[in-house]
Amino acid sequence: MTEEERKQDIKDRFSSMLHPSKAIHGLTGFTNVELHLNNILDLEDHAEAERQLIEVIEADTANSADPVVIESRFQESRKREYAAEGVTLEEMIVALFEKVVEGKSEMADALQAKRLLAKGRSPKPS
Repeated sequence: MTEEERKQDIKDRFSSMLHPSKAIHGLTGFTNVELHLNNILDLEDHAEAERQLIEVIEADTANSADPVVIESRFQESRKREYAAEGVTLEEMIVALFEKVVEGKSEMADALQAKRLLAKGRSPKPS
C-alpha cells in the first residue's frame, strides 16, 4: 500500500464514524476533528497511526450505544422527516389549539396524516 493509499484509507475510515468529535473529546478533551485527523495522518509511525485511529473508532462505537446518543439521533431524524413532509412545530401548535379549544379538527387530521408518514420513515428506537 502506498503512502497516499494509506492516508486515503485512514480518511475513509475516519469519515465513516458517526460522531468523531464526541469520540475525540472523550479521548483528548478537544473536539477539533480535522486537527486530530491531520495529526494521525502526519504520524510517520504507521503502527501508531493505526493504533490512534482504532482508539477513536472504538470510542465512537461505544458512544453509538449510548442511549442519549441514540435518542439524539432519533430526534434529529424525526425533525428532518417532519420537515420533509412540510410539518412545522408552529403548524402543530395551531392545529392542536384549533382542535382542543375551537373543536376544529381539519388541520389536526391533515397534519396527523403527514406525521404518520414521517413516523413510518423514522421509527422510535426500541
